[in-house]
Amino acid sequence: MRNVPTLLIGDSYTLPEIVTEGILQEMIDRFDTSEYTTKDGWRVFADLAKMQPFQDGNKRTALIAANEAMGAFETQDFLVLPLQPESNTKFIGLLMRYYLTDDATQQDRLLDEMVSLTPGTVEQEQVWQAERDRLESIKKLSTRRVKPFWGGNQEFRQHYLKNLPDDQDL
Repeated sequence: MRNVPTLLIGDSYTLPEIVTEGILQEMIDRFDTSEYTTKDGWRVFADLAKMQPFQDGNKRTALIAANEAMGAFETQDFLVLPLQPESNTKFIGLLMRYYLTDDATQQDRLLDEMVSLTPGTVEQEQVWQAERDRLESIKKLSTRRVKPFWGGNQEFRQHYLKNLPDDQDL
């Protein structure tokens, strides 16, 4: 856990001086009394990322924690960041705006927008299947012996090397 203040350059967001067990417990209690919806899972992500409890990797850690809270490792129904670059950029922008507000209504609206950008189960499966297919096609590649450039003709090689310009190396 981060036990020193952290500064985010370029933002007016002020981190909690030090993240305490009590602050984390409040977040856990709020989730435990929720309906465990996808939005509730993304709220865990956003709140934990906003706290910046670690020196590095806060969004990655927050996503893992939110997936664990949602039981995704058992159900395989993961919270996944937007897969398209434009959507991902917009998502991160909304997350940064989430960092800057403590107004619950504004946070809810931002979470709704963030959730709307995340891929559904069908889109996730399509992307994962494409990746599995790509990896499978790589496995089918094999190494083949190719004739050497010189074709074993050392006489041609010597002639070629002898006639190279002085400023060109082979």
